[in-house]
Amino acid sequence: MGYSLPRFRLPLSVALIGSVVGSFPWLDDAPKGMLVGGAPNGTIWTNVTDLGILGLGWPEDVFEAPFQRLPHTAQAKLCSSKKCASPCPSKNCEENRCAVWGLSQTPTGLQVRFSTSATEIYFKFGFSRLQGGDWLWALNGHTGIDVYVQSAESNGNWRYATSSGNNQGGGSMRNGFSTKKFQASLGPMAKTSPPTLRNVTLYLPCRGQLEYAAVGVAAGETITALPRPSQRPVVVYGTSILHGAAVSRAGMVYSSQLERMLHYPVVNLGFSGHGLMQAEVGDILGEIDAAVFILDCEYNMVSIADSADSDSSVECLTYDFIKSLRARQPHAAVLLIEGHDATRGWMDPAVQRAQNLTRNGYRKAFNRLVAEHVDGVYFLNGSGKLGGPLATDFEAQTSAVGGVHVTDYAFTHFAEWIQRPVAAILSGHPPTVHPVSVLPVLPVPPATAPPRTPHAAPLRWVEAQTLGMEGQAWPGESPPYGRLPMRAIAELDAAGVDADVKYIANLSTMPSGLLCRFQTNASAFTVQVQRDFARIPGSTEQDDIMSFNGRFGIDLYARDTATQSWRWFTTSASGAQSSNESLAVDFLPPNPTGALRQFTIIFPTHIPVTGVQVGVPAAAQLEALRPHAGQPPLLVWGSSIAQGGVVQNPGVTWPRHLGRLLDREVFNFGFSGACRMQPLVAKYLLELKPSVFIVDCLPNMDAATVTSRAPALFQMLRKGLGPNVPIVVLEGHNYTNAWVLPDVRDGQVAKRAAQKAAFVAARASDPNIHYVDGDAKLASLGAEHQYDAAAGVGVHPTNIAHIHIAEFVAAAVRRVI
Repeated sequence: MGYSLPRFRLPLSVALIGSVVGSFPWLDDAPKGMLVGGAPNGTIWTNVTDLGILGLGWPEDVFEAPFQRLPHTAQAKLCSSKKCASPCPSKNCEENRCAVWGLSQTPTGLQVRFSTSATEIYFKFGFSRLQGGDWLWALNGHTGIDVYVQSAESNGNWRYATSSGNNQGGGSMRNGFSTKKFQASLGPMAKTSPPTLRNVTLYLPCRGQLEYAAVGVAAGETITALPRPSQRPVVVYGTSILHGAAVSRAGMVYSSQLERMLHYPVVNLGFSGHGLMQAEVGDILGEIDAAVFILDCEYNMVSIADSADSDSSVECLTYDFIKSLRARQPHAAVLLIEGHDATRGWMDPAVQRAQNLTRNGYRKAFNRLVAEHVDGVYFLNGSGKLGGPLATDFEAQTSAVGGVHVTDYAFTHFAEWIQRPVAAILSGHPPTVHPVSVLPVLPVPPATAPPRTPHAAPLRWVEAQTLGMEGQAWPGESPPYGRLPMRAIAELDAAGVDADVKYIANLSTMPSGLLCRFQTNASAFTVQVQRDFARIPGSTEQDDIMSFNGRFGIDLYARDTATQSWRWFTTSASGAQSSNESLAVDFLPPNPTGALRQFTIIFPTHIPVTGVQVGVPAAAQLEALRPHAGQPPLLVWGSSIAQGGVVQNPGVTWPRHLGRLLDREVFNFGFSGACRMQPLVAKYLLELKPSVFIVDCLPNMDAATVTSRAPALFQMLRKGLGPNVPIVVLEGHNYTNAWVLPDVRDGQVAKRAAQKAAFVAARASDPNIHYVDGDAKLASLGAEHQYDAAAGVGVHPTNIAHIHIAEFVAAAVRRVI
């Protein structure tokens, strides 16, 4: 086979080695010990409508069809030919008002609760209309179901158990997309005598028009609906964020988390792009006998503030909406909450200005109500929504995928922040009410001329390879943006399945962990990316549990001169789905001194890249930035988790954040489904002389394979590295549903024991090999929150969970270097 490379181009023989078909391992396999295949013949099915739908603000008999969130009478009010009733200026009010009806057809926040002693539970559900999905979130997030269980095994807490993404009981959700029909399963759970009665919550999908859903158990087993809650509900009204974007699982929407925290019924009335406080929507909400109304519309009200370049429209709509609710439901409290702090506002003055305008509309409306002594109205500042101060807290800075829509654990922070005042209101001890300060109106940022179209004068284009790369171990020997040298790719290709290295050659062409740093005085620049979708079959399809942006996007970070830390400020977004992306950075703050500003491009995790270029005006400076030159890097050899599964932004994979925490370059050799301690792979990794060699292969292995390979590998590594390089052997994190699936738990315990035994034997003669137990890998998320760390079937951690894994590993590495 020929392996010569033209400049910045992958040859077919490298990019698509062997016969790769649709089973290409984007992510690791689900752990053994779960039900495989669909429901067996003889399964007894119960329609969820017979069990009762929870999360509705009205009785079930007032809806036009099951799984809707507004009663049938709402359509006439929202889609009438009449002009909007409110005197407040509101652009396209009638059109936006009617859109709310269409968005109410999705079952976001709806759930079914039942009890059963069955140890195997099956689910099937189908749609009359599906949402096509986008770059933000994966199939399971917008189209999948989510299952939580409460039992003695969970100490009475509701814990994640399974969802439809990557579920072995239904196969990939991609397979059901054409038919709009899906399946999933939970089990086998532990059999006990007498049988254990478990409570189950089935969270229905966030998007699409659900046509049916059913729960199945074996003949002889029973399903009993749990009693409906009797309390008046908490009603949350808001935007696409409340509508679910961009969770990995339906049970992570913040209204659902809020319900689990409060033990109180919560109604989700999130309407993507249309939380605009129209008077007619307020009239409909006023029909609900609620305990508390939570109004979370700021991120949609921005468009109203922008259109008038003032906050008066926002103030008018907010004031009238709350007055109407209080008049219709005088016994219900109203909590007005701001959106989260804009995570890209620090680099985009226009974003920060717009947010200040909208917040001022909120604040002025609230202050008017306080001045008029309207009781039962409360205010919650948005700055605590992301869990920490945005200026210094990396977790808060990276909580939003593209600056707006947030990830799973950001929703956890939302729920924790909101539940405090809501719990106080419900307990009869509401927060003290006082006026809130108005924010400064920021100046209109000066226009920044955007860069010209790609490759058009006068932009000067420089290839990232020319500027210099971090994370590439064999520069000049690898494909331009690959991770292994060409000779390794050739040998791995020749060895194939016989050496248990299937797919590694292809996976190594994906640039996970690679980055390019540069500095420039340009006030605007463009980054171009060329992706090779054609070389990897199935790459353009949605994945069950990993978004397009997480797999194929780039992240841009800049050095914050105030803290000297690297901060996220933009991402590919919809460009992640393009073979040729041009990402214009034309919103930077003014740079009157012409100082050099520092930037980092973080490369995609799961697609070959054939070129990346930076374009600046011809007269601008553009220089390489290599802060780690001459320092030995860290080396991580791991599974799909190390490669990036399932982040929604490539900049927060745990190896990337490990390098950020330790201020070191990192070589990321995460190979999805293919890290199995293979000697052939280790042979090439030993050519590198890292400061620390980290082994994290356990998620891809079983106990027998660990027993047969780990002892020889540890000896091989020590011989190749010499005595002074620490070897750190990691266990994988606890699978987040192993608590309810004993076969999964036992399989993980067995392979951990096998690896620990090999380590103990090696340690007897090697004092510089170190072992890190996995039990605490996610513990910093919280005793119960750690069970929410993963998407799909309990394996792959989401954005913020990756950050916590990096912090955990960094602490272990610091102890040995």
